[in-house]
Amino acid sequence: MMAGLNLARASVVGAAALALALGVAVPLQAQSSAAAGDASQELVDARAIVDLTQGEKTVGFMLDGLAPVMAQAVLGQLSNDPSLAALMDKIDAQYQGGREGFVTDFSQKFRVDFVKRYPEMAEESAAIYARELDAATLRQVRDFYESAAGRALVASQPKVQVLLSKIGEKIGQDVAIATMTAMISEIENRPAAKKAPK
Repeated sequence: MMAGLNLARASVVGAAALALALGVAVPLQAQSSAAAGDASQELVDARAIVDLTQGEKTVGFMLDGLAPVMAQAVLGQLSNDPSLAALMDKIDAQYQGGREGFVTDFSQKFRVDFVKRYPEMAEESAAIYARELDAATLRQVRDFYESAAGRALVASQPKVQVLLSKIGEKIGQDVAIATMTAMISEIENRPAAKKAPK
């Protein structure tokens, strides 16, 4: 059973990697380099940038798509491990909604618990900005996001993200179909393997 649970944990880590690929900072074991009492101007500006760009909303948007994927990945790992057959039977028989209910509850609970750690993520993000950008650049970035243009850009992001998601989904479907068609065609056109002489 432990092997199956470890695989499920690996799925969670893998999905967290997906979040990183989507541009969400996910500190699995955060060790903040920005102590609470460290109030350098660079860090002050970096924290303001994180706040002004409304990172929490972006994380929430990403989680809308990520949490169900993670839930399905975990359930898939549990379902495919023979040593966890009894656990899956118990979920089917006793969990409200069965496996579908498990996925729904996992998605909701994961989302809530992930969002609770946003302050930690925000502080880590600020520390990275403060480390990677010089003081003058941080000030310029902060000034931009505090300007009317910067606020308009941030305000547009929810709608832009929805539109980009739809575009990405359409392109993904097109590419998947084209790739599958090409690969199937290539396999079908391969010459038959010659039988080894007896």
